[in-house]
Amino acid sequence: MNIPLQKLPLLEIKSFTNEPVTLVVDRSSRTCNCRLFIFGGERHCEHLDAVGVHQQKAFTPRARPTFSQALSGLVKSIRMRRTDDAIYWLLFLDGFKAKDLQEKKKMRFRVARRILIASSEDGHSISVMEKVASHFSYLCKPEAPLDLLAAEILRICKLPNWWNPATGGHDYLFNSLVGYRRQVLYQTIVTLDDAWFGIRRAVESSDKAGAIGILCLLGKLGLNSTKQAESLLKVADDFKHLDAIRLVNIHLGARSALSCDNNFLSQAAWMLAGGHSPTKDLIEPVSGEEVCAAIKEANRRWNNPQPIPNYYCDGIHCAGNDRRFAGLLPDMYAVCMAFNRYGNIHPENQWLPEFYALDGLGVEI
Repeated sequence: MNIPLQKLPLLEIKSFTNEPVTLVVDRSSRTCNCRLFIFGGERHCEHLDAVGVHQQKAFTPRARPTFSQALSGLVKSIRMRRTDDAIYWLLFLDGFKAKDLQEKKKMRFRVARRILIASSEDGHSISVMEKVASHFSYLCKPEAPLDLLAAEILRICKLPNWWNPATGGHDYLFNSLVGYRRQVLYQTIVTLDDAWFGIRRAVESSDKAGAIGILCLLGKLGLNSTKQAESLLKVADDFKHLDAIRLVNIHLGARSALSCDNNFLSQAAWMLAGGHSPTKDLIEPVSGEEVCAAIKEANRRWNNPQPIPNYYCDGIHCAGNDRRFAGLLPDMYAVCMAFNRYGNIHPENQWLPEFYALDGLGVEI
């Protein structure tokens, strides 16, 4: 579901390139006068994405979707705290036919990796993250019982996610969004030395947006995530910030699996600069009875499978056309705003233009 097409004011936005160009973005007609929109062939661009106007693609939901669509369903079920759906898609993924053992290992690794990432991308409890991480290497093995993966999903979902302001998640996402736009879209730092100096200065001045934004920039400056983690660990040690140290060590403990992910590091940067989550030390027990009941219910539902809902398929990580819950910063913040308005994040709610923050963009009008 995209934002409604009622008449909206035009926006003049500073180009994301180094060119001193101001672009006109028309949200009502879904147009922009940037080069990519005019000459790119798809009649879409990143400027439209930044203001919540997303590309629309044809999509036919099926009861037995592709592996990537089902994995997306698992991720977004955890994100939305729809535990029954998460276990439903876990069963489908575990039973997905593989041509050989090697492919089976890759499939299980992808599922276990996404559960590990979800502990941080979709929660602020460091204790939960540490618990999931402690089991990760075994969860990757095809012989690991499915109930162990289900238990970690239940553990994550027992605590509220970032779209509930009780977690501190609204502050985290707002500062992540503003910091990313300022530092990555409108890049002014060009050397790694300046970047690390900037992170330290942001920590000292409690500039949460600055700390997260510069961290997001490090990959663009050529620093891989392991080197980022090692350097950020030194910053955390220097400031004697125990929670940030815990977060970075989780990343380093699974560095290969997290080579393209910075969720643990971003939370560490946020906390270093003064971010706080009331849920950071919370963890709830998961009983065997709960796990068995969840798996039993999922098996019952598979007796009459239904087409995968559109809102689980975002068109980015898999085929689909609804990116509201895709996990990209503008959309994540929009989910927070939807929760503020409705008290829930039901996909049936109307997503409004004002849910998409313009903060951090070079907006003229």
